[in-house]
Amino acid sequence: MVSIKFSLIAVCLAAATTNAQLASWITNETSIAYTKMYANIQPSGTVSGCVIASPSKSNPDYYYHWVRDAAMTMKVVVNQYNTTRAGDSTLVSMLKNFVTFSRTGQTEYTRCGCLGEPKFHVDGTSYTGDWGRPQNDGPAIRATALIKFAYSYIAQTGDVAYVKSKLYDSALPTYSVIKADLEYVAHNWQSTCFDLWEEVTGLHFFTLMVQRRALIEGAAFANYLGDTGAGTSYLQQAASILTSLNTFWDSSNGLIQTSLSSSSSKTSGLDTAQILGVLHGYANDGQFSPNNDKLLATTYLLKQRFQNLYPINYNNPTYATAIGRYPEDVYNGVGTSQGNPWILCTAAFAELYYKAAITYNQDGKIYVTSNNLNFLKQFYSSATSGAIYSSGSTEFTTIINGLNAGGDAFLNTIKWHANTDGSLGEEWDRTRGYNTGAADLTWSYASFITASLARAGTPAF
Repeated sequence: MVSIKFSLIAVCLAAATTNAQLASWITNETSIAYTKMYANIQPSGTVSGCVIASPSKSNPDYYYHWVRDAAMTMKVVVNQYNTTRAGDSTLVSMLKNFVTFSRTGQTEYTRCGCLGEPKFHVDGTSYTGDWGRPQNDGPAIRATALIKFAYSYIAQTGDVAYVKSKLYDSALPTYSVIKADLEYVAHNWQSTCFDLWEEVTGLHFFTLMVQRRALIEGAAFANYLGDTGAGTSYLQQAASILTSLNTFWDSSNGLIQTSLSSSSSKTSGLDTAQILGVLHGYANDGQFSPNNDKLLATTYLLKQRFQNLYPINYNNPTYATAIGRYPEDVYNGVGTSQGNPWILCTAAFAELYYKAAITYNQDGKIYVTSNNLNFLKQFYSSATSGAIYSSGSTEFTTIINGLNAGGDAFLNTIKWHANTDGSLGEEWDRTRGYNTGAADLTWSYASFITASLARAGTPAF
């Protein structure tokens, strides 16, 4: 009996030490991620306001400003300006430069002749080579980021004039950045476009999610500035988008499909884009929230597929599953052969787990359905469909603790595969686990930061 007690104490102490080590690493890695991310914002040799996807100029060449990736990154910058670095003149200058760069891009000649142009050269001119265009997610995400900047900037400086002239000038033909993006989204969300991976045309869950959020938050912002007619119009379009989003549920296979009206080769219908769509597109209105039962059903199926797909995931009880983009992926970081796990996708799973826990705590209840049952049984094996677990119950606490531990496990996977200097690339080789693809991918750093913030209970957006 005594030896058993000592063994249990030893196990508990070892677990506490491991948790403390991981927490320490996350704190340090978050600091590194901020430094590396900021190094990719208007670096030497680029025009002010440019956000490079990666410093890599060959194999692969990511030395461009992607509208979507840049907007994802500036959401992190805006969050700092709104919280821990409020009033920071360096951030204000950086954000205003981004506004200027974005507006220049909106008025620049582009191959697609629209705001769905996906990427620009680092001097601000448009990329005119062949590419998957249009991509209609970028304008929506940029609008969401800049709306939050606008609110925060007014609150901190009182400078409404800048916001009305540079961010939301509603008069034609001088539309400024936010207004132009919102009008583009409102008039083009029903059009097919390329997905966030730039490979498939169709209507995409991710794109529609971020567009809906942009229009809902855009409506509130338009009303705030007195543009009430636009506010009403944006809400009407957002309601129509929700109707479309609900058609993505595939009840036969128990998952949210990634694309409709598409000739995609993704026969599984599974894609981390669904998770990213909720992380970046949830409008805090209860529709497709991080704890949505259909989303969690999709998340469970994704995890299972990736667990059995990549050799680095085989028989690995210590770390969580390394997550890729989608099971049929063939992009290996420089060409095509077999797809790999992605750092930003693994970080997205961590962030989703943390945010699901936060949302359940806010709701005060966990409703177990036939959709989310398998997902929840990962944390509470006795869960049954139809059960309701209230805050304070053993079942509720067990699931919440499991979600947070699960999020930690995904970050522990990133820790295991990260470079020794803390730098993060694009992908991990599916067999050996080392970083491959673009080095210092800006989106990888931004994704790690937002996962870390969600872990701390202070999600960025």
